[in-house]
Amino acid sequence: MSSSEARSERSEERAQYTNPFCNPFCRFVLALDDYTPTDIHDAASNCLHGTYQLSERKNKNGADYQSGTCINRWYDKLQLIVCKDGSAGVNFEHSAIDGHTALRFVSDIFADTVVRFAQSITKTIYGQKNVVPNLLDASVKVNQMDVDSVNDSDIKVFDSTPKRLKFNMEAGIIRKIFCAETALGDEILASEVHVLEFSRYGKGFIVGNKMSPDSFVQMSIILAYYR
Repeated sequence: MSSSEARSERSEERAQYTNPFCNPFCRFVLALDDYTPTDIHDAASNCLHGTYQLSERKNKNGADYQSGTCINRWYDKLQLIVCKDGSAGVNFEHSAIDGHTALRFVSDIFADTVVRFAQSITKTIYGQKNVVPNLLDASVKVNQMDVDSVNDSDIKVFDSTPKRLKFNMEAGIIRKIFCAETALGDEILASEVHVLEFSRYGKGFIVGNKMSPDSFVQMSIILAYYR
């Protein structure tokens, strides 16, 4: 929740409860949502800011709690979001990278998935022959080692098994997180997302008229808001 706050506020708070296994400089975060979008608009809303859902506690003691996907986000990271039905999207903090970089990253992941699926099919016909070439050719160095085979105490063993992160937080920090959750919930409820698939013209037409596509879209948004 604190990652949805202003950068200065969240940096000060995170310094007080950072878990040693939670690297603030990590490249990206994989967010697995136990949620299935109802349509393309709902899917875009889920990837943009997450869902808002208050659930009742089973023991009937205490207030309702937030169970929407908005709590499963690190808004200051590049997030790969995968829903329960396999639909996926990306959300990233724009000061770190440009949109082109994120698009290339997601496109390569999607294309590599298609290539791997094609390779799995051709193997049943052609055996181990590499009929479909790999999309990404890169040497992979395995960091994990067998703990029992390591005798040198100076060697750091990389443990890749999933771990549940536990945070010990003071009451003041918990109150700030609650306030951040409330503010985020208000913003989500005040927002409406609708996907528009415009096919009359695109980048080629805009560039052909010596304009920047990014500036063109921004001016269109300003004009629509003004009117």
